Amino acid sequence: MGKINRLFKGEIKKIFSGPSIYIMTGLFILALTLLPSFFNPTPRVDEISTITINETSVTDIYSSFTEQKDIYDSKINQLQNNINEIVENNGDFKQNLTQLAQELYTTRINFSLAISRNKIEGENGCFQLQLKMIELANNIKKMYNSYANDYFVPLILLNEDLFYTLEIEINFFTTLLDGSNENKNIEYYINLDKSLNDFACVNNIRSYIDEIQNNVYSSENLNKILTENLNFKKEFLDELYNEILTIYSEAQSNTEANISKVNRENIKQKSLLYLSTNINLYNIIENSSYLEIAKNYSDNELTCYMGFEDFNSYKISEDLCEGKYLLENNIISTELARMFSFNANTTTSSSNAFDYAYYSIEIISLLIIAFTVIIGAGTIAKEYNEGTIKLLAIRPYSRTKIMKSKIYSTLFITGLFTLIATIVSLIVGSIIYGFVTTDMLVIINASYAFSIPNWLVFIIYLASVFIKILIYSLIAIALSTLFRSYVAAVCTSLGIYVINMIVTFISNGANWLRFNPFSNIDFFKFFGGSFINSASNGINSLFVSPVFLGTNLWITLSIIVTMIVLLNIIIYVTFKKRDIT
Repeated sequence: MGKINRLFKGEIKKIFSGPSIYIMTGLFILALTLLPSFFNPTPRVDEISTITINETSVTDIYSSFTEQKDIYDSKINQLQNNINEIVENNGDFKQNLTQLAQELYTTRINFSLAISRNKIEGENGCFQLQLKMIELANNIKKMYNSYANDYFVPLILLNEDLFYTLEIEINFFTTLLDGSNENKNIEYYINLDKSLNDFACVNNIRSYIDEIQNNVYSSENLNKILTENLNFKKEFLDELYNEILTIYSEAQSNTEANISKVNRENIKQKSLLYLSTNINLYNIIENSSYLEIAKNYSDNELTCYMGFEDFNSYKISEDLCEGKYLLENNIISTELARMFSFNANTTTSSSNAFDYAYYSIEIISLLIIAFTVIIGAGTIAKEYNEGTIKLLAIRPYSRTKIMKSKIYSTLFITGLFTLIATIVSLIVGSIIYGFVTTDMLVIINASYAFSIPNWLVFIIYLASVFIKILIYSLIAIALSTLFRSYVAAVCTSLGIYVINMIVTFISNGANWLRFNPFSNIDFFKFFGGSFINSASNGINSLFVSPVFLGTNLWITLSIIVTMIVLLNIIIYVTFKKRDIT
């Protein structure tokens, strides 16, 4: 241990003897100085926070409450009707369309037979069959549009090209038929029959309808989702509503009670809890139904269909998990802070020190990682470049201890910068915005929700930042052992870091990035913050770490462990076998 300490101190002296640490310190100080002027977070918006409550008196609060209650009761009733309609018509939509298409095909055959018999008027005459084909085509179009615009689009998985192609085909078909009864003789119908054969409109319509995929889902499960959730909080809501009515009734007969601050705060809190419960119920039913309907398809399969371009089952599962936690614990969403997000508040009130510190560390960490790469790339390559590697070789230290001292010194310096940045950011944030500690809602892997203090979540975040720094340090050191040239090691290491940033930025979180290990070393994104403020664009998108389809916390942790182990193997094995004489 003593030998490693001496080597460690020697490596620290080397780092401080070079110009890079002073350049880094200058940039570091400049960034910390300028960041407060750039911090302009977007306010957190929760649906419950947008509800306006007139707080003048108990009567006014009750009036505001009943107005909002009617709105959400109506939304839940509409959602219930939509699901009931889906349940009752499970699988019928494609059958109905296919039946209409078949009837259109039969009518088309009868139309040709009527022409061969020279029958224009009367039942099963050309004119009547012509009108019937127009009617059937319009009914197909009407039914098709109705299904396509249904509340739950998965009833028909419909891509945009198919949607418009079928509509164009039907429009062309009905125009070609022209249902007027002027100058219609047998020659007209013979030519019309020929045109219908040439353009094959009916066959085209049938083939397009056959392309519609029937999404199989369970009516029983949908019914269960609806009834269980509606009944889950019924007794609680009834009791809560009776408490609200009691406070309101007492206030009506007593002026003092009507304007009492205690009564106003009491009825307001109960009213918000009632409305929040309704909001959570609505979201849980909606999200659970979407997941049930779409469960037979992967996200990749769904994203090619209309209304599902941005479909993300992880995001829906995360929202569902949040709603269930709030509902089961009778918590109003605004009572808990949301997960940290770049340039966004964690609460509906003003920013706090942790909001600013998160923003600051996200930016500063880019500088620290870049500096880590430069130091790490020079650990061995610079020794070769300057010829000092031979001096190390003749000293009584094993190569393992030499390498350990270089890794430890690199991590010590970058860890020191991270610690200083954290302390300064928290101090500046507390001076400007105030130091607020509150419980924060954490959703791990979109399956488990709980609340813990925001300072503890911030520590977990710092751990994730340090792991990223560690991995880039090891990459740089590994390249340093492979290259004798210091310049080549630095350029390659920085190139990997910068190219990964550029690819992540321009791809806007494209799902193919899940195959990029560097895009999967941030485990903090699985704590519930990747989709907050995800609509950010421009420079903000550099700091949104998306969750890719098919990934989860355990996969990311496995990638992290694997990369650390492999990089250490490369570093130690290569350095031990390298000829340094």
